[in-house]
Amino acid sequence: MSSKGPLSGIKVIEFEGLAPTVFTGMILSDFGADVTIINRSKNPNPISIDVNHTYLNRGKRSLAADLEDPFHVSVVKQLMSKADVVIDCFRPGKLEKLGLGPKNIDNQRLVFARLTGYG
Repeated sequence: MSSKGPLSGIKVIEFEGLAPTVFTGMILSDFGADVTIINRSKNPNPISIDVNHTYLNRGKRSLAADLEDPFHVSVVKQLMSKADVVIDCFRPGKLEKLGLGPKNIDNQRLVFARLTGYG
């Protein structure tokens, strides 16, 4: 959403998670990256613009998605195909099980930043 800064034009997908991913997304947003949070939700409406208004989510937009729903996974996959960075908060292998790992996305320049916080 930000248009100024050294990371202007960089698109980041941040999966909702604990402090390491949220903080990383905040820093990237502060430097001008366009950060979209994927909020895990069982809400029947997959599109949500409701961002939790904490200081860690400043400058970010939000999308609610049930990652067990094939339609929602396809929407997230489409976003990832146009992104530059994915911030992964899941346990190792979880994105792959969801069909959202590096081999499942048609985007050769996509950088996966894996920040579990638990080793």
